Amino acid sequence: AGIQDPSHFAYPTYAKAAIQRRENIVRSIEELKGQLEDAKGHLADAFEELKKVELLDERDQARERAEENAREQAELDGIGLMRSRMTAIA
Repeated sequence: AGIQDPSHFAYPTYAKAAIQRRENIVRSIEELKGQLEDAKGHLADAFEELKKVELLDERDQARERAEENAREQAELDGIGLMRSRMTAIA
């Protein structure tokens, strides 16, 4: 007559569910791989942008240092000129 063991009766349903879960997991893995590649691309773009900003910042800092050095030198030149005039008068 028929199969009397309940585990045999439920196996096809269990197997179909397991196969469906596996397919869902494989599909999720593929979707996540795509998202990972997109994220890596965005990260690379962000690093390039950061490098540009850092280079601009370094250039601005160098310009500011050069301007400060020029101001200090002009001040020192003025002091030297003033001393020179004072010694020439005395």
